[in-house]
This record gives sequence, structure tokens and C-alpha cells, in this order.
Amino acid sequence: GFYVKTGQVISTRVDLFPKQYTLKLMNLQDNLQPMSGEEARAVVREDLLDGRPLEELFREFDDEPLGAASIAQVHRAVLRDGREVAVKVQRSGIQKKLRGDLANLKVFAKALSGVLPVDYFKVFSELEKVVENELDFLQEAQAARKVAAAVAHTVDGKPTKPSLRVPLPVPGLASRRVLVMDFIRGTPLSRLAEEKRQSKDERENAGEGGSRMAGNRIATRVKEGMYRIIGQRLLSQLTEGYARMIFGAGFIHGDPHPGNLMLEGLDTGSPSLVLLDCGQFKQLANEDRLRIAQLVMLTGQLTKELLLSTDGADIVRREAVFEAMDAAAKGLGLELEPGSTKETTAAVALLLFGDPSVPLPGGYSQNELGSNSPLKAIAEFPQHLVLLGRACVMIKGIAKKLGLDWALAEKWKEAATHAATCKISANNNWLPCWSFNPGQNGRASASSSTAASNSQAFFTAGVEAAPALAAAAGGGGGGEADLRVVVKSFASSIRLLATWLTLTMYTPIRPFVGMMSMVAKLALGRGKGGDQRRRRRRNWRWKRGGNRGEEEMKNSVEYAR
Repeated sequence: GFYVKTGQVISTRVDLFPKQYTLKLMNLQDNLQPMSGEEARAVVREDLLDGRPLEELFREFDDEPLGAASIAQVHRAVLRDGREVAVKVQRSGIQKKLRGDLANLKVFAKALSGVLPVDYFKVFSELEKVVENELDFLQEAQAARKVAAAVAHTVDGKPTKPSLRVPLPVPGLASRRVLVMDFIRGTPLSRLAEEKRQSKDERENAGEGGSRMAGNRIATRVKEGMYRIIGQRLLSQLTEGYARMIFGAGFIHGDPHPGNLMLEGLDTGSPSLVLLDCGQFKQLANEDRLRIAQLVMLTGQLTKELLLSTDGADIVRREAVFEAMDAAAKGLGLELEPGSTKETTAAVALLLFGDPSVPLPGGYSQNELGSNSPLKAIAEFPQHLVLLGRACVMIKGIAKKLGLDWALAEKWKEAATHAATCKISANNNWLPCWSFNPGQNGRASASSSTAASNSQAFFTAGVEAAPALAAAAGGGGGGEADLRVVVKSFASSIRLLATWLTLTMYTPIRPFVGMMSMVAKLALGRGKGGDQRRRRRRNWRWKRGGNRGEEEMKNSVEYAR
């Protein structure tokens, strides 16, 4: 139940808990004891088929699950139309168990409020609401589409290449306990981290074997370097995805533990990240999103040099940053214990978003569970930001597990700046990215699609003209006919270019574009007097040719006159 979810979070925090604990808890990410295949089939039949045979919907259904987590397990299946899908099936009786776990945890949190670093009663109260959504796979299906749209749009809502992939639900095949979605082949990130740990252990053991093991040590170091490069790339994709979620759509996935992250195409050497299980999510208010952007930008200004500087100007600047951070944090609902200073607020922000190597102001410790942690000074953490804080903690834990220094403030600087400077007003026609009409996807999208279609037409014309241009350049014997083909092809491209510029550029250059179009028409012989000009040009070439009879040349000159 919920104790499993707590263990999943702890398993990523190798910087806080002993190695022997985190290694054991890693099994909670995607390797729990599954329910039987027959039990899973029964749930699917009941929810999707009203008790009818499974064969009415599926051609194949694997009894052995691909993975088993705290709430559900996933089975590979093939639909009747041949599509390979993943079927997520909720564990029987899990709803009652989860609610009981949360009730017990809230009792413990209330009783131990004096010794815990944070008011966990409020944390568990917020997670209780989240778990209710997580138990309803209809909510998850909708959330998956929103997360997929969020990571496929820039902060200002323009479509772009997705920073990570999200499996989408199959329309019409979802219930509260069953969800059929895209099947993606890949390797869980939890297994990559385990392989990296084993590689490190191999290197340490090889070191004990003397010079005979030198070859093994080199191979192990190469493998470690490969894992580090892959890990850094995947962490960049995850961080960019969360930047778009937080500062763009404001809709965040709240459970990015390694068991919910998968590597697609690892054998190609250029893997991409897949984000699974969208059951835990949160929609941020626009005001909160902007305050978070301000906090991230301010956190990025607190460099090690500025925090340790004794220069008068730096001290004034540092105090101004502390003041602004305190105002933004209070606007989000953060309350500190009596006697706390603005340095405490800055220390909390640095702990969440800052560089782990930067010392915290006020003498606070980077150890979140230490006696001098700034988290102990928090009197009330805003409930609506619990999942955001959880996501930041998990990203930080994954980075630490991969042996990477990762400052979210630095990685999110550009997105946060854009969000802070392009404020969304309630009075304009803004819509969230998942609500765009595919045909009329807002002004930016519509103009982009028009430009793309015109660009495609222009470059297609260029490709079609290429053979004629190549023939002319090669000096092949086509004579006048070849030249005419080249001129016509080139003129057609000019006309398409003029049309493209007219549709995509600013009004002041349209006269110039009109001239380009006119020249193209004349070259094609479609302007006024085109036939007469073509005859004159032809006869002039004959006159200059010198290889025709004198009488023919005279007739040609007379005709031209």
C-alpha cells in the first residue's frame, strides 16, 4: 500500500539513507509480488467486457505481468486488430488497504509532529487526495493525455518535439480499475541504475586483483562512462519535460521514481525516456506557477561566490535576493517557525532547486534529515505544492544515484524566465495545450502549420526542378529545350517562394514580393506581350548563331522587326 510508495521515495535518496537500505527498497519500484494471471483476467473481464470472454477483445493476453507495483500490475496483450498494448490492472482490495495505510500514517504524523522535520500530517493529507485520483484509472487516462500534451509544447504553448514519451490510452478501453494503453518496449531506469552499481562493484573488485585484472578494469570504466553519458542525457530529458509541465501547462506528473521511468531504444546507443503511470498529478494555478518561476530564477542567482562574498555591493544584492525570495515563498503559502529569517527561506529554496555543492545561507545543512536542516524551520508547507516538492526531490535523488551534480535552478532558468516574462492573463483567449483544436491550434500553431505547408510546397518544387538544373549544369545536349525547362522550373520556384513570403512575412516587404512574382510570370511567358517577346528572343538567338543560311537570317531579322 502506501508504505510501499514511501519506500519507493526513500530508495532514490542514496544521499540520505544507508546503501543497504536503498538497495533493498529498490525492489519496491517495479518488482513486487504480483497477483495471479487468472485474477487479473477476471478484473479485465468484469470491467471491460461485462463478464464476457476475454477473446472478444484480445487476441493474446500474457498471464505473466511485465511489472508489479503498489497499486497495479501491467500485462502485455494484443487486441483483435493486431495492436500490441499494455493492460494496467488494479490489485484487488487495494483501495481499502491504501486508505487504511494513510489513516495510520496521519495518526503517526500527528503524534510525532514535534520530532519530524516537516509537518507530515499535511503532506499525507494532500497525498490522500492524490491517491483517490490514482485509484481511478479514468482519471489517469485523462492525465496521461495532458502530460503528453504538456511535454510536447514549449512554455509559450507552441508545438515542439516531445522531451519524453508518454504512453497514451486506447480510446474507449478504460475503467476505474483497468487501463489499456500503448505498448512500449524498453528498460526500466531502476535496472540501469542497478547495472551501474554492479559495474562499480566490478571495478572495485578488479582493483583488488592486481595487474592481471587491468583489462577488466578498463572495460568496466568504459561501461561506467557509457552509463554516465546515457544517464545524463535521460536526466536532461526528464528535467526539460518537467520544465514544460511546471512553467508551461502547469500540469505536473507527481511520481517520477525510477520504476516509472523507462528507456526506449537503449540498444541503439541513443535512448529516449518514457514516463509511465500518470496516476499522481497536480494542476498548478497560474499565480503559483509564476511565483515558482520567480523562486527558481532567484535561486539561480545565489551562486557560491555571491553567498560567500564580503564585498559591500554583493552583500546588498544578496539581501535583495533574500527579500524577493521570502516574498515569493510567502505568496505560495510557505510559513516558517517563529524566529526564522529570510535566509531560512533562501536555504529551503536552495535545497529544492539549487546546486548541491553551494553552501546554504544561515549555517544550514544540505542534509535534509540532519538536525540543522532548513526543513525543520518550516511551520506549514503549502499542501498544493506537495507533489511539486516530491518531484523535485525524486529528480535530485535520481541524479545522485547516477553520480551527477544537478542544479534544477540552472536547468530551468530559461523556462522560468520565459514564464515570468510572458504572463498569462485571464482576459485573453489562452487555452491549455491539451485543449487546442488540431485544425485551429491557436495563432502560433495555425501560422506554423500554414508556413510549414507552404515551405513543403516550395521545397518540393525545388526538388522537382533539380534534374533539369543538373542537366543544364552538366552541359548535356538538350539545347533550347533544356534551357526552357530550366527557366520554367526556376520561375515556378520563384513564384512559390513569393507566395510563401507573402503568407509568412511582414506586410512592408510585399511590394518586393510582388516584383518577384511579376518577373516569374514574364519568365513563364504569362505577362502582357509574352508571345511577342519569346519570338524576338528566339529570332535574336538565330541571328547570333551564324550557322544558318543568309536568306533565313534576313527573314528572321525582318520578322523580328
